[in-house]
Amino acid sequence: MKHLMPLALLAAAAVLAALAGAARQLTMESEGYATLSPSQSSAAEATQFDQYPLFWLGEAFDNLPLAAVIRDLRSDDPTSAVPTARDGFYFVYGDCTASAHGGCAPPLQLYVTLRCYMPPELLDPVGITKSLGVARGGAVTLDIYGDVTMWTGEVSVTIFSSTDELSDRAIAALEPANLAALGSDATNVITGYDGLRSNLAPPGSGSCDQIQERERSRVPGVD
Repeated sequence: MKHLMPLALLAAAAVLAALAGAARQLTMESEGYATLSPSQSSAAEATQFDQYPLFWLGEAFDNLPLAAVIRDLRSDDPTSAVPTARDGFYFVYGDCTASAHGGCAPPLQLYVTLRCYMPPELLDPVGITKSLGVARGGAVTLDIYGDVTMWTGEVSVTIFSSTDELSDRAIAALEPANLAALGSDATNVITGYDGLRSNLAPPGSGSCDQIQERERSRVPGVD
């Protein structure tokens, strides 16, 4: 069974931290750290976002309309044993009809976040069911618990889909959402991109001195 909700697998403790939009909301501003729960955004806001590269599938893909863009922003909870900060975007394609017995997951979701929020070297190797090698000329790609995560440049893109075939088509069609907003930084997003969905840059190689806003030395299992 595929996990249709995002998963962050951090380090030696093999901690699974749900990245679902329904994840618990922390309201601890009085303790000195604020939380912003996932909030509705828009395609326009995503294309104008200039802090780091975003990848999407346009405003429709495979007969699935872009149903929602959600900004996922959360500060670290210093009382937690593992980092809890989040900084990313969901792109949700298509919708579904919930049954009387429970909810349902859309057929396709993308989650884009900074590489140092989900660095590949910290993933629990037991959870990596299959290495998918290099995709689109440079992106390192792993199948983690049935979901595909790609690292390109300074971001990771996780694809949650109802079928492997849909996931494969999404990998082939990923394109930058905010090249114009990035300006001169856009050259660091992709290598050889010609508007025809060609090459993706390899993952960045810089050390993550902070992981999800926490000093690297304070992340369990990290040297």
